[in-house]
Amino acid sequence: MHYALLKIQATTGEALHELCTLAEIKPEPMLEIGVSGGPATRYAMMLKVAEADNTGSMLYQFRDFVAKCQAGGGTFEALGVTGDVTLRITVGGKGQPGASLDFMPSDLLSIARLGINVSIDARAAGSK
Repeated sequence: MHYALLKIQATTGEALHELCTLAEIKPEPMLEIGVSGGPATRYAMMLKVAEADNTGSMLYQFRDFVAKCQAGGGTFEALGVTGDVTLRITVGGKGQPGASLDFMPSDLLSIARLGINVSIDARAAGSK
């Protein structure tokens, strides 16, 4: 299984919910982050924005997520949100000796314009 996991943070919970609305994603429970038991100063959320059996389908779903965010006319920075996405691919499974992610220049430009940091994580089948 391959998936894209987005970690978002903001100084307000409303900003995270606004992003979820913009991208048409069901919001997940929010983590409130404070210092030494004080009031929350940051809010965080983990969202699975793509999941598929093959990397092409996963990347297609991720592109759709990016397009929905762009259609809303904003950037993560404009919403006061920071975003880090991990694109996790599984390799070495039954009938799958390898896997690849094929980005077009427009994909990378769109991701950069939104202000999302990207990490690509390849794991052996069966590992956590």
